[in-house]
Amino acid sequence: ELERTKLDLLRAVQDTQRGFVATPDERASIEEIL
Repeated sequence: ELERTKLDLLRAVQDTQRGFVATPDERASIEEIL
C-alpha cells in the first residue's frame, strides 16, 4: 500500500515537472511524505 502511494507521488511529481502546477497543499503533502 505504501509502495503504491510512493509510485502515485512519483507520477504526480513527474506530471508537475511536465508543466502541471500542483496546488500549494498538494506540493506540501508531497514534500511532507518525501
